[in-house]
Amino acid sequence: MYRKRWISESEYLIQQYAGGRWRQSSEESAGFVRWLAEGNAPEEIAYVAPEPPVPPTLDSLKSQKETEIRAAYEAAQKAGVLTTPGLTMRFGDSDCVAVDGVVRYSEMKGLPIVPLLVEADGTNHNDVSLADGKQIVIEQFEAAFQADLKLRGLLAAIDAAESAEDLELIEW
Repeated sequence: MYRKRWISESEYLIQQYAGGRWRQSSEESAGFVRWLAEGNAPEEIAYVAPEPPVPPTLDSLKSQKETEIRAAYEAAQKAGVLTTPGLTMRFGDSDCVAVDGVVRYSEMKGLPIVPLLVEADGTNHNDVSLADGKQIVIEQFEAAFQADLKLRGLLAAIDAAESAEDLELIEW
């Protein structure tokens, strides 16, 4: 058995029912030509145009924008901040705590250098002075604080947005 399934208003596919399922065929296949010669006519499956897409609601657009802003926030934390001593340091919560901990450890042990600092790109440093280590901690915390302020402001702007156009203006 064959059928003509319309896939648009001007295009169709010829399908053959074989082995318990419909499979693609062609108008030139010997089986189809023989079947037509026997006086059969393919069933025509009408083309049904797809439903037009439903425009997204303002709430769904707000949710998408919030996800986008949070992803940019996390990317900024991972990219890091360039500190005065010349190291680019991540400033996520765990990153700040780790650096603060190793600097405090160095200070309590009376070490002139910080035993290990890891930059955002994964480069290890074991030659950073204690004073530079303290400066790095301060700058990391400041970067984290500024990024958090920015995130909160952008989330408030998303919440206050009244249209899709308002949301498009919000960028990290």
